[in-house]
This record gives sequence, structure tokens and C-alpha cells, in this order.
Amino acid sequence: MVCYLSKLHLSFGIDSVGLSLIVLTCALFPLCIVLMRTYAGIMTFLLLEIVILGALTVLDLLGFYILFEASLILLFVLIARTPYGSIDAAYKIVLYTMVGSLVLLPVIFMLYSENGSTNLLLLTTSLDSTLSHDRQMLLG
Repeated sequence: MVCYLSKLHLSFGIDSVGLSLIVLTCALFPLCIVLMRTYAGIMTFLLLEIVILGALTVLDLLGFYILFEASLILLFVLIARTPYGSIDAAYKIVLYTMVGSLVLLPVIFMLYSENGSTNLLLLTTSLDSTLSHDRQMLLG
């Protein structure tokens, strides 16, 4: 399945690691939704599940990054708005996670400049786009 968004061609699929995470997500989210008490909380949680499942199944690095950051926004809303959470805790978890994921963004741009695509299938099967040892050390 390919979704065309301007020049970003998102393809979705499941690999072996993603399958276990998808099963775990699909098993835990209904239990969490039962514990939600408000309609807005349930809708936010369902939207969060859709975004997380999208991030687990997308086969494009840039698409993964965008969906992962979108899940952080929804996570912020859930933590800040629940009676058991606080706005301070929501800011901290989103800020720390976002700063940690910012390391991935230059790597994605470097892979795109080297190969012309961020599609994982193209990056893993392409034989002519081998990175030099120095680039691999910089990326790793």
C-alpha cells in the first residue's frame, strides 16, 4: 500500500520486530482505553494508537520520524490532561524524548543525500549505495 503525499511516498509493511510490537500495542491499548473515563480521553487514546501503529508499520525513515513526533504530541495531551498526570511531567517526558530523537534527524538527511530516498526497502536492498567507512562511523 502506497500513500502519496507530495514527493513523500509512504509504504507500509510489517517486519519481524514490528510484528511483536504491533501485537503488544494491540493487546495493551484496549486495556488502557477501558481505564479512560472521558470521551475526549478515549478519542485521544484511539488516535494515539493509530499514530503508533502507523509508526510501527511505515517503511520510510522520514515517515517514521514524523509519526513518532506526532505520537509525542498526543502523549503530552494525555499526560497533561489526566487527573493522575501533571503538566510538569508532560513537559519533561516530551522534551527529553524529543531531544533524544533529534539525533536521528541529521542521520535521516544524510542517508537521503547519499541515496536519494529514505525508504527502508530501497536502502537495505541497494547494492550501489554503500557508505564509506567514515560516513558509517559518523552515522553510528
